Amino acid sequence: MKDPQTTTYPNDSNGFKIIHPLYDRYSEHIELVGDVLYRGKINKGIFTINTCHLYRVGLAEERVDQKMYAENKGSIVAEMIRLSTLSREYVDNVEEFVDYVKDLVRRYKEKGEGAENLSVN
Repeated sequence: MKDPQTTTYPNDSNGFKIIHPLYDRYSEHIELVGDVLYRGKINKGIFTINTCHLYRVGLAEERVDQKMYAENKGSIVAEMIRLSTLSREYVDNVEEFVDYVKDLVRRYKEKGEGAENLSVN
C-alpha cells in the first residue's frame, strides 16, 4: 500500500504502489521485450518489476524454454541474440544472461535447426 498508516484496505488502484491483480491491467504497466524480458512502462510497472525481481535471468530462461517448444526454435535463438544486446537494461546479471544466450546458441548448433528435443536446461 502507498500509505503505511492506512487502516482500511484500499479499494482502487491508486492505493497501491505495486500492480494489483484486481485493480490494474498488467499490460498498462509492464510489457515484454521480445516476449522474454520485462520492461516497466510507467512508475508502477517499474516498481513492481524491482519489488518482485522480475529482471532475474532465471525468469528469462523460463520464458525462452516455453517459447522453444511453442515456436520455431531458430527464430527464438535469433531473438535471444538480439536481446543479449539490450539485456543491461532488463536483467540483474548481464554476464549470466549473455552466457546463457551463448550456451543456447551452442546447443542449438549441436542439435540442428529442426531438432524436436532442443533443451535449454
